[in-house]
Amino acid sequence: TEITIPNSVETIGDRAFYKCPSLSSVTFGEGLKSIGEWAFTETPLVEVELPKKVEYLGHAVFYNCAFLESAVLPEGLTQVPTYGFYGCSKLKKLTLSSNLMVINEWAFAKTSFENVGFAGSNIKYFGVGAFSDCPNLTTVVLPDTLVTLDAGAFQKCDKLKSVTIPDGVKIIYSNAFSSSPNAVITY
Repeated sequence: TEITIPNSVETIGDRAFYKCPSLSSVTFGEGLKSIGEWAFTETPLVEVELPKKVEYLGHAVFYNCAFLESAVLPEGLTQVPTYGFYGCSKLKKLTLSSNLMVINEWAFAKTSFENVGFAGSNIKYFGVGAFSDCPNLTTVVLPDTLVTLDAGAFQKCDKLKSVTIPDGVKIIYSNAFSSSPNAVITY
């Protein structure tokens, strides 16, 4: 099933399309500003391109979207919510907003990224488990603006080989890279 959200819609509420098993495609209207918690959880969406005006994504908005392969986050977005894309096991391609400042807890855990880089971003904080348990992740280049890397941010990334940590990082919490046995971390 494909749906088109009209340009007049500014908010999609909590659980609006929660567990809709045949929802494979959504075209978002340009007037959209906010998407609520669990709104598209466990839907078979393949790609998500959010319009420019979206400023808020609720908790677990795309949680366990097992078929999701790519996502484009808009310029108005300053943070990725807790569990935002958790369990999107096919997610490999992500376009981030340059205004993004926070990647919250477990936001991209259990995804299929192979390489993540944040050139040109303004991210200051990676939350607990932000990219944990990403079995294909091999390379991470953290943004120059990063200040805090929270606990377990990249734990259980078995194939992780290369991590570059910029000079501005002030806090790296416990277990940030635990159970990532092949990681070579450079400062």
